[in-house]
Amino acid sequence: MTLRITFIVVLGLIASHKTTAQTPISFEMAQQLALENSYALKVAHLNEAEASSTMKKTLATGLPHVSANADYTNYIDIPTQVAPGDAFGFPDYLTNFFLDLSENTGVLIDAPNIDPNAISEFQFGTPQSATFGITATQLIFSGSYVVGVQAAKVYEEARRVTTLKTVVEVTQSVSSAYYTALAALENEANLRKASVLMEETAKETQVLAEAGFLEQLDVDMADLASITLQNQLENATLQKKLTHSLLLYQIGLPVDIDISLTDNMTTLIEQSALTPSIVGDLDVSEVPAVVEQQYFYELAEWKVKETKARSLPQISGFYTNSQNAQRDVFDIFNTSGKWYPTQLWGVQISMPVFGSFEGKHLRDVASIQALKAQTALDATTEAATLEHYAANAEFVRAASSISEAEQNMLLATRIFERVSIGHKEGLKSSFDLTQAQNQLLSSEGNLVGTRLQMLYAHARLIAATTTTQK
Repeated sequence: MTLRITFIVVLGLIASHKTTAQTPISFEMAQQLALENSYALKVAHLNEAEASSTMKKTLATGLPHVSANADYTNYIDIPTQVAPGDAFGFPDYLTNFFLDLSENTGVLIDAPNIDPNAISEFQFGTPQSATFGITATQLIFSGSYVVGVQAAKVYEEARRVTTLKTVVEVTQSVSSAYYTALAALENEANLRKASVLMEETAKETQVLAEAGFLEQLDVDMADLASITLQNQLENATLQKKLTHSLLLYQIGLPVDIDISLTDNMTTLIEQSALTPSIVGDLDVSEVPAVVEQQYFYELAEWKVKETKARSLPQISGFYTNSQNAQRDVFDIFNTSGKWYPTQLWGVQISMPVFGSFEGKHLRDVASIQALKAQTALDATTEAATLEHYAANAEFVRAASSISEAEQNMLLATRIFERVSIGHKEGLKSSFDLTQAQNQLLSSEGNLVGTRLQMLYAHARLIAATTTTQK
């Protein structure tokens, strides 16, 4: 409950990030903010929603479809049809009858001469016409549709697992960015402390030189060391700001927010010490990357089935009901006018007969793609196993190196303290003091680096052992 309240407060501070106050962010809060705002996760969720819509769209193609249509036509000129002049002449039996009648009665038939080039012109229809109707279609059987629905479901599940894989990747990236920012913060603190000490030492050296206990060379060396540390401190401050911006980018927040990190490396390392309890046998078949690739392989198999299903017949039914109006003037909306109905239904069957072996080649291509997906699945499985072993080994090695780094720093601290005392007493030169200071900074930097590697290894091990079951 406390974490949830803090989360809401942080969001409020971020919403008004133009304020001069720093926004405190803990390690756990950074991860939760990333799950809400990470760019990669936003895209993953959109892809998941797209896959769900794709599955529904595929399913809808086999359900009934009803469409309405209406059209109005105004013939400025009614189309004219032509035919030979004798196209609609008397039939032969009637012509022969009239000829026989004329011959028997002696009455001649007064008929015009036949023109072999004569044509007749006809106009059918009315200037105004309108049609309104509805058409319903229903897919009765389609092998491609059955396979497509199953493939769409697999694709939807694949996207769901992809989102889970992205969660693991984002969590690891944000963890590493937070650790890097902490390391930069500690490095800045060490350099600031060393810079203050060296600045005081430079002033003391100047006083001793004026009293005749040290030479001007010692003063120059102390000043040079102080300037060098000040430059290093400025670079460390800039590096700290850059790591904060990187952390904000990984979280998915504006990179210009002024933040403060509420956790420290020591606390996080103590928490990571519990990690060995989760290390053990790993079922790599449940690793998100492997599960995702398994779905991709299933999709390739469904593609093979789909190419085979194309050779099956496709059956669909249809029903049409329409009304047609023919008018000499525009009175389509006159209810007393007559409309002529047309109503029909039927069944359509289509089946490929010969396609120049295109179907065979498509099946061959799909089979090869399935083999490639199987190879990718095998490679991903082995890579997950290797990553588990490597992450575990790196974590164990990093944990064992921290103690050595701590001892080296304690030793360098004692050496620097003794050399500082000797320098104040005139027994040690500024060169000795600078060398001891550099050794101390090096040991402090090595300790920070060792802790950082420990935390990196911890994040890597968590990511390597996360499965779809947890």
